[in-house]
Amino acid sequence: MTTTEDTTTTAAEQDGTRSRLPDPTGLFPELTALSAAVQKALRNGPVPQATSP
Repeated sequence: MTTTEDTTTTAAEQDGTRSRLPDPTGLFPELTALSAAVQKALRNGPVPQATSP
């Protein structure tokens, strides 16, 4: 049996912390589009980017 590993890294992984939860996008592919829409709404919100982490 062979396994494949995801080789992409996130900012949290670069900081040394990783989630113990599995990636849910395999089960719910629509989460990718939903996440992109939320990020777009936050970028276009009333709080300037300079004050956001």
